[in-house]
Amino acid sequence: MNSPKVIIVGSGIAGLSLALKLDAKHPGISILIITKAEAMESNTRYAQGGIAAVLNTNTDSIQSHIDDTIASGGELCNREIVEMVVNNAADEIAWLRKMGVVFDQNENGELNMALEGGHHHPRVVHAKDQTGLSVAETLLKRVLESSNIEIKTNLLVADLIKENNSIVGLHIYNESENKYESLYSNFIILSTGGCGQLFENTTNPSVATGDGYAMAIRAGALLQNMQYIQFHPTALYQKKISQSAFLISEAVRGFGAHVVDNKGVRFLFAEDIRGELATRDIVSDAINKYKTKHHLNCVYLDIRHIDYTKFRNHFPTITDKLEEQGFDIRKDLI
Repeated sequence: MNSPKVIIVGSGIAGLSLALKLDAKHPGISILIITKAEAMESNTRYAQGGIAAVLNTNTDSIQSHIDDTIASGGELCNREIVEMVVNNAADEIAWLRKMGVVFDQNENGELNMALEGGHHHPRVVHAKDQTGLSVAETLLKRVLESSNIEIKTNLLVADLIKENNSIVGLHIYNESENKYESLYSNFIILSTGGCGQLFENTTNPSVATGDGYAMAIRAGALLQNMQYIQFHPTALYQKKISQSAFLISEAVRGFGAHVVDNKGVRFLFAEDIRGELATRDIVSDAINKYKTKHHLNCVYLDIRHIDYTKFRNHFPTITDKLEEQGFDIRKDLI
């Protein structure tokens, strides 16, 4: 394997977008993306809801988005980073559209903005309930079209190579050939995603095992804020624990779904006046407390009051999955 100028470990939205932007800014630079599974297999492809951005300052504002983000982070956020992300969000949406991502539009041809928990205004751009899949497919297609970007799949990066206090390469395990290889590069970027598989219950795919964190620690890096792992409130309950639970997007609650107990009681308002539109940490904690107090295995989403055709049009993947599992969303609690 030839030594490229840049190696990116991970093929999610971070790794793919970085490769494309480097390719555009530095034509001719050799870039290698390495991923331990298939190129599409990352948390990105499973993201349903969308991407938050202020696109219309007549109905929303950058400051409101900043304030919502910091409040949702319990006032613990790094303001400088929040401001950077929020201020650049609209440009990133424009870049994704330029790459070919097709987001949902309203009848006026404007981007359809959804409302999600913690936001005071609808500002979530989406591609039905397959936003991550749409983004991943589009960016991967662009990567494969580039003559300067190579992508190697099913290679496990086992560790970083450190010489003279600098990272100079990677130790890679090639499962198909059952051997280890060393690969060197001028620049190595870890975009390896999260570690959801460390937990008994997760909506993360099997590849989310925190490899990048472990490699970084062994190389001497300091990890920060690792206690802030986000728990998503709504995944389809299964009596038998599986490797990955099916996520039910937060956008479903933004669309009007109610969180209820087995008697139909909307109990979230006892914890927060925003009810279903409170932030994920609050909703998750409220559900856990209620389940424990009332000795319940699960709680429910009630979407029976929502027009079926509108719901199916907005959430086709979720609707199909629920119906495959035997639910009639017009009659059943989920």
